[in-house]
Amino acid sequence: MVDLEKWDLSALKDQFGSHKIIKHIVLDDFLDERKARSLANEHKNIKEDLWLDYSHRNQKKTGITNKYLMGSNTRLLLEEISSQPFLDWLQKLTGAKNLIPDPDLDRAGLHRIKKGGYLNVHVDEESHIKYKYWKRRLNLLFYISPDYQENWGGNLEFWESKRKKIELGGSRTKRKIDSIEPIFNRCVIFLTDDKSYHGHPAPLNCPADSARRSIAAYYYQVLKIYK
Repeated sequence: MVDLEKWDLSALKDQFGSHKIIKHIVLDDFLDERKARSLANEHKNIKEDLWLDYSHRNQKKTGITNKYLMGSNTRLLLEEISSQPFLDWLQKLTGAKNLIPDPDLDRAGLHRIKKGGYLNVHVDEESHIKYKYWKRRLNLLFYISPDYQENWGGNLEFWESKRKKIELGGSRTKRKIDSIEPIFNRCVIFLTDDKSYHGHPAPLNCPADSARRSIAAYYYQVLKIYK
């Protein structure tokens, strides 16, 4: 589904590395539009009672990690972005070595945020729920809302966090360093660690019958090789 040959990998590596605080890349037209729309339709047509509610004080969202509840094209994409050729491409792009795809889609899979939903600025839980010796290293987010409008908000925001001097109380200050619209058929890939603060803290302002829809894949490294 993903045509890796259409991108200039050398140029993408330069773009990725140019972001000094949170290294990331934005890939528009990630898939052929027809394929992307098929994924959007599968996402939208999942029965309401199958969505898991992930909401708590820091987020208001729903998701699905069970591949058997997903459409066939969605499963095909997840299989492809977990394949060795795609992993090789990711490793060349990001410089992250020995990446491991997650067969269980821990906290990944399908994400959905409806009107009023949000995701506070945070750093990710680095450990895997099952494989405790894995450490999350890379996030891939693919946005599939064909009806997305700029006035909805819901941008993926990257923030820098700095620790104040101890004599000032040791608290952290944050500033936004980037804001990326979740437009249809856009993929964002970024390195994740204890400094990669991200989220969309302002409640989503979409119509009640719409949503911010995405597919997420997370990649890990074994702890002993994590640097």
